[in-house]
Amino acid sequence: MNARNIVLLGESGVGKSSIINMVSGTQTTKTSNNVLGDGSKVECYVVTESGLRINFWEMKGFAGDVGVAPTRLLQVLKTIVRRLLVFGSIDLLILCMRSGRITNTIVQGYHAIYVEACARRVPIALVVNGLERSPDLNMHGWWARNKDGILNHGLAFDIHVCVTTLRSDEDSSVGEKIKVSQRRLRELVKLPDYFGLPHDQVCPGSETSQTCVTSSISFYELTPEDIVVL
Repeated sequence: MNARNIVLLGESGVGKSSIINMVSGTQTTKTSNNVLGDGSKVECYVVTESGLRINFWEMKGFAGDVGVAPTRLLQVLKTIVRRLLVFGSIDLLILCMRSGRITNTIVQGYHAIYVEACARRVPIALVVNGLERSPDLNMHGWWARNKDGILNHGLAFDIHVCVTTLRSDEDSSVGEKIKVSQRRLRELVKLPDYFGLPHDQVCPGSETSQTCVTSSISFYELTPEDIVVL
């Protein structure tokens, strides 16, 4: 089975694990193991969606004092991403953020991973989480209100998705938004190509929904053959 490699980046607490859980339809994401020392956490979650194997690489969250990402952490994440590129491929980078202002940490992480490590040669998506209280049902209004600010920070994306990753049993009033979010995220990770698409290709999303199967394995326990199946 051919595999797709998707790398999730973002600050701590933005919901990277929740995004994986929403795609899979189960609560299976576990805390990653710190194998190589401080700042080296990464975990791979394998999701099978409609016959497509997807390796989700969840990177440790950007973190630091006064909105500055630690240099050591960014260097470790860059090394991991470059290693994945050498061993196989990266089909999509996903930068995850909460609805709100763009922070220096987000900008630093974007440039370290997308600009420097990937040389802008892989597609990148923006997933905006935490929109369960958005006044519009499809949550797309956030992008319309904030896209200029994102561009002014020098952040460019091939595609974007506005979602909530709340569980349906946490707040019944946002149940429909949860369904919309799951459809969008599943559509995002299955797109055959990300270059040249309309920026709103996924957001709003389609009406299809499938069942996924998820397992968890650690990046550093894998061989190059495990990382990507060609």
